[in-house]
Amino acid sequence: MSTEMQVRDFHCNNCGTPLTIPKNSRGHVTCPSCKTECVIEGLVKNAEIQEKDNINSGIPLSAGTGTLHQKIVDVLTATYDMPLDVLTNTEVIKEEHICVPAYLFYCNAMCSYNYEAGNEREHKNQVVVGDTIRTEREQYVEWTQMGNNTSLSTTSIAPGCRDYSNIVDHLYKNLDPNRLVDIEELEFPFDVNTYSYNIPKNAAFAQYVEPYVKEEIALSVKSALSKRMYRNLSIGSPNIHKDEIIRVFLGIYHIVYRYNNQEYSLYITADGKSSYYESRPLDAQRTAFFTEKSEQLKALKRFETGATKWGIILLIAGIILGLLFTKWFWVLAAGGIGLIVLGVKKSNENKAAIQEVERQIAEFKQQADDAKRQFTSANKPLLGIYSPY
Repeated sequence: MSTEMQVRDFHCNNCGTPLTIPKNSRGHVTCPSCKTECVIEGLVKNAEIQEKDNINSGIPLSAGTGTLHQKIVDVLTATYDMPLDVLTNTEVIKEEHICVPAYLFYCNAMCSYNYEAGNEREHKNQVVVGDTIRTEREQYVEWTQMGNNTSLSTTSIAPGCRDYSNIVDHLYKNLDPNRLVDIEELEFPFDVNTYSYNIPKNAAFAQYVEPYVKEEIALSVKSALSKRMYRNLSIGSPNIHKDEIIRVFLGIYHIVYRYNNQEYSLYITADGKSSYYESRPLDAQRTAFFTEKSEQLKALKRFETGATKWGIILLIAGIILGLLFTKWFWVLAAGGIGLIVLGVKKSNENKAAIQEVERQIAEFKQQADDAKRQFTSANKPLLGIYSPY
């Protein structure tokens, strides 16, 4: 008579024989050597929740170690104010496999909106001046109250578990339904941590889907009006019809890494293409330097010396007045030329200052690019569980 034992790896805990986990095993595997009935905890729970909550499709965890490693590197080097030693001193300490429930809503929405449409018009006036009649033209905008309706068909993912609601919303909100895998083909690793539904579907719809649909409708209306002159746009509350609601499982990789004695969490989609994090390592001094130089560059580019403009005005005035009063010509011309010379000098100084700040920013960015290139060109893995991968 066989006994039941729990295993946490792909080997029988009774005799050590490697175990092959067949598809749809629901976490129960018979050892081919000693016939011990082995239980894969994560897969058992996954199967139980799947059956209890009527899950019929999902996104399996399919990203390889190399893909996850590259995503971590991309996140660590996402901005130029990264610590220059972040790639050599970051240690990946945990890769957790997570399966969370969610709702896929198929929706149709209709909505009315009102606005004032503007049309350019020209008004002509006949003005009598002495013995002549002059036509004066005045340009103006005529505003007309308008109204219309719009409709939208869309899909949206809403979280089904509070613990991961923010993460699912960021990673999977715009999930293409064609990527879903039927439950019969949906496989997860033996060590997956599966979570149950604790957000009712109506609450999930109100909190996540409804605001998303309203936002999409607003974008659609503004796009339709983009080639028109309009003002005072008012979009009504949409009537949203839920055509279909599907319960799905979503795979998420939770990566924990350490840098400078501080731990950070990174969440990655099942295919390894998208990520979400609340914080990552930054170099405070590099952040301050880049912010300061960026603001300095904006200020320099906004700078316009008025000396040249006023110099030209005085020079023109001197020429005009010089036709009538010679002494004014020399005074105004001299002043104008002096201001032009001063303006050119200031303009050249400003251009030189812009070039210097741009050089400093380029050098700053090059430091980060060099650090990443040196790391990746050496094919080095990050320290920790992916070393080597």
